[in-house]
Amino acid sequence: MDIRITNTKNRIQQGLLKCMAEKPFREIYSRDVIAKAEISSRTFYHYYSNKNEVLDDTEDELIQGLKKAMESDRKDIRKLDHLATNEEIIENFEIAFRETVDYWILNRTTFLTLLSENGDIGFLKKIYDATEKEFLVRTRITYGSDKKIKENKNFSFKVAIKNYVSSIIWTISYLLQYGDKLSPLEMRKIIGKIHVNSPVKLIQDQFK
Repeated sequence: MDIRITNTKNRIQQGLLKCMAEKPFREIYSRDVIAKAEISSRTFYHYYSNKNEVLDDTEDELIQGLKKAMESDRKDIRKLDHLATNEEIIENFEIAFRETVDYWILNRTTFLTLLSENGDIGFLKKIYDATEKEFLVRTRITYGSDKKIKENKNFSFKVAIKNYVSSIIWTISYLLQYGDKLSPLEMRKIIGKIHVNSPVKLIQDQFK
C-alpha cells in the first residue's frame, strides 16, 4: 500500500481513538473523527464510508499484528514427552510470549481504548478467537500433532480452554495499565505464575 495512503488511514484511525478516549463509540459521529484527525470531509469519505468502517479497519489491523506476533513466538515452543510442570509452564511464558507481550505493550493505548467502556465489545471476541486458535496450535506442537484433542467430546476441556484464554487476555490487558512500572519480562513472569497457581494460593503467598 502507498505510504501516503497508509499514513492518511492511520491518521483517521487515530482520530477515532482520540474520540473514543472521550466518549463511547455509539456517541461518536464521522464529523467528530474528521475533526480529531484534522482532515477534510472529502479525504475521510475517500477512504471510509462511516465510523464503523474505521473501527473495523483499526481492529482488523491490530488483530493481524497480534496473530503475527503469536506465530513468531511459536519458534520458541519446546516439544515435551510429558505433561508440563508448573515450572515449565512459567518458563514457557517467559520465553514463548516475548513478541506477543511486546506487541501488546507497543500498542497499549489502542488496546486499552478499544477494550474500555467506550470501546467495542466485539473486539474482545476477535482477540479471544485469535488467541484460542493459537493456543490449540501450541498445544499440538507441545504434546505432538499425532495426539487427538477431544475438544468436541470433552466438555471440561472446552470450559478449561475458555477460562484459560480469557484469563490470559484479561491479565495482559490489566497489566498494560501498569506498563510503565513493569518490564516485559516481569509481565511474562506474572502471567505465567497466575496461570499455574490458583487464586487462593496467590493470595496466601502474599502473607508468607
